[in-house]
Amino acid sequence: MKRLIWDCEWQKIKFTKLNTPLKFFERPSSDFYSRFYSKLFQKYEFYDDLPHEWRIFKTQTAIEISKLIREDMNILSVGCGLGFVEKTIVSINPKISIDSYDFSDTANLWLKKVNGINVLNSLNLKKKYDFIFCTQLFYALSDNEIFEFSNFVKSKLKVNGKFLTVDSSLLDAENGEVRTIKHLFYRFKNFIRPLYLFIFKRKMTQFWGWQRDNEHIVRILKKSDLVLNKKFSSVSQSFLVFKLK
Repeated sequence: MKRLIWDCEWQKIKFTKLNTPLKFFERPSSDFYSRFYSKLFQKYEFYDDLPHEWRIFKTQTAIEISKLIREDMNILSVGCGLGFVEKTIVSINPKISIDSYDFSDTANLWLKKVNGINVLNSLNLKKKYDFIFCTQLFYALSDNEIFEFSNFVKSKLKVNGKFLTVDSSLLDAENGEVRTIKHLFYRFKNFIRPLYLFIFKRKMTQFWGWQRDNEHIVRILKKSDLVLNKKFSSVSQSFLVFKLK
């Protein structure tokens, strides 16, 4: 199960300020991301300047991931974006080293300055890893792209290696949230939100991707012989750990 999602801003930067066409039915272009990160690096000087609530959320995410990592592991992060999670993990344990890659070549400007992080220019590498992870990446990928990515993960994992994906599930319970009246209202709001955005805010809104439930993700990765090893919820997100079949 999955649903479409849209957004009008991120990191308190409205997409209308990017001076690039927004697409209601297509995902952001490379030009969109280049302009967005350029605007972000103008607005903020470094990680500590980013919105407080977002930093707390990402710090808690990094703490959970760090519990799954040992310092003797070869570790790869894909779709790292700004790299706040990766920066936080190596600050928690300075003995850890992480290879990090993002699909946007402008996103990791700050990350290049962080000790313990090796920023990759491409994923054309021969190295294999004990632990590969991504956080909030799958929403930006189609089902076919997730399948292609899972094939990449399969080829880069060591025999006993693990792959972790952290996502906001479509189902509240899979994020560790108890369904309340507030959640039901939020779900109804999300149901009518696309129509509202299309009618009233189409020129301000960018199609952002897909939100899925865990079963949907597990089914796709299973096609690449990646099987679910462990799952848990924390920080209002779903953590899925896979291993090779």
